[in-house]
Amino acid sequence: MCSKASAAIKPPLPGRLQTTRMRLERRRKRARKVLQMVNLKLYLENRCIMEENRRLRKKAFLLRQENTALLSHLGITNLVPGWPPSLLS
Repeated sequence: MCSKASAAIKPPLPGRLQTTRMRLERRRKRARKVLQMVNLKLYLENRCIMEENRRLRKKAFLLRQENTALLSHLGITNLVPGWPPSLLS
């Protein structure tokens, strides 16, 4: 009788524990995918910002060169206070 009672009782913990672990692992996989997508979107946005920054720097450089040429053509050496003369000549 003692052997029947012990054979009929199954430990409920391992099955629940396995189910809980599987559920947790699925959640982690979904979270990883979401974070990868967020990371990818941020990476692409960052690249666009850096490209725009590069274009704007180039444009500012060309405008500064044009401004310097026009000012030197007019004979003005230090029109804007605070600008070093090296930028104007």
